[in-house]
Amino acid sequence: MKYYFFILAACLSVLSACTTTKPLSSERWPSYLPPKEYYINYYNTHSNHSESYTLEHYLMWVERFYHGWEPFRGWLHASDELISTLKSPSEQKLARDKSFAMGKIASAEWALENSKRKINNQHLSIWGNALLDSIDRREQLLILAKMLADVKSLMDGNLLPVDINNDRYYIQTPFGDDFE
Repeated sequence: MKYYFFILAACLSVLSACTTTKPLSSERWPSYLPPKEYYINYYNTHSNHSESYTLEHYLMWVERFYHGWEPFRGWLHASDELISTLKSPSEQKLARDKSFAMGKIASAEWALENSKRKINNQHLSIWGNALLDSIDRREQLLILAKMLADVKSLMDGNLLPVDINNDRYYIQTPFGDDFE
């Protein structure tokens, strides 16, 4: 009988822990991501602080940008895949730096409420496809540089969101893709 009490007490402890456990974003922040303070400042500057879109919600979407969720791959996976295709350590470092910079800017903006952001899901899809195409063409660093420049221009208002389209990096033709 005392074993049942012990098992019941253990189960209740586990259940109570589950109800008080908060998502990763509110407890600790992965060291391999840009600093959490960067995102908090970005949210405070660019969000209207609505009750329906809290800082916690925003940080959850930042994490999803990096880690993905079914069925979407995250930025970390896509970046690692691209970097692994480069042979030279100096090229890998350059790609890692550009990828980190692009991810930092894009994730902060993409995680905002849909009506407030300049970077949307279609942009992420276009950039993901361009990264994959760049591997086949051995133009990984070229495309990363162009995408990073575009993200910066987009955020500065020098490029419109509609300018990021399927043909921006590789022209889509009925006979295959041609580099623009």
